[in-house]
Amino acid sequence: MSAPPSASLLAWHGFAFHLPPGWEVTAYRLNPKRGEFRIHERLVDRAHLTWVQMAGRPDIEGLSREIVDRQLGTPGKETVAATVRRHGRWTISHVVRGQPFQALAWIEHDKRLLHWDFPAWAGEGAGQPWQALLDSLTAEPADELRWALFGAEVLLPRRFKPIEVEAQPGAVRIEFGDTAGVQVIVRRLGMARRLLDERPLASWVRRHAFADRLRLEQVQDILRGADPAVRTAFTVIGERTLDRVIWRRWPGESLWWHETAANRIRAIEQVGPSGTPRVDLNHACP
Repeated sequence: MSAPPSASLLAWHGFAFHLPPGWEVTAYRLNPKRGEFRIHERLVDRAHLTWVQMAGRPDIEGLSREIVDRQLGTPGKETVAATVRRHGRWTISHVVRGQPFQALAWIEHDKRLLHWDFPAWAGEGAGQPWQALLDSLTAEPADELRWALFGAEVLLPRRFKPIEVEAQPGAVRIEFGDTAGVQVIVRRLGMARRLLDERPLASWVRRHAFADRLRLEQVQDILRGADPAVRTAFTVIGERTLDRVIWRRWPGESLWWHETAANRIRAIEQVGPSGTPRVDLNHACP
């Protein structure tokens, strides 16, 4: 399903959603077995997504009723009579308008339970943001996984796992790694025109390389589609064998470009031991 222009892609651990316009991730716990995203629109709580990897499929309907009862029930009294209905691959449970409601889905190939908790049931209909959100789910088995958070996006082979997320206003950095020691880092910088009024893109790339102690071997101004871009090759100290006084340098490469339509700078770089499998940077960044 294609996203509307104002939608924000949220993709993690093999599942992906398009957040409604104005909805943003404000908190996260990114553990692959048990994690969560909290979503707000400005200061208004809109949704809470959790995921849990399990040994086998649970009783989805029974679990949804139990969640509603635990959330809205009173100890020692009868259980809350929740209405449970199906919506595509989702099981929806709710009570009355204005009360919290749940949506659960099971991802069989990944043995993962997805659980959305919404603050207030307001009925069904094409205009309901929660419905468009649930309908946007993609979670199919594939050799590559799409990762997207805070406007930084990348497509990587399954062998890569997230290592670190740094999110600051206007600057996002997400690092991935595989067992061979290859690291892939994606970045997103906001207010690009203001930054580029101060200095050209190639100068920002050189400044970044200096800060990260990269030794630039090549810097080339190119175009990525119609957007100005810079491609680099570099080396970085990656292996230190002090007993033999050998400091091996690992080769790396990066691609930076100004996404003019979105007024942001995006970048991807990879580095690792010589001879290890690498990703195609152009393919990895849509």
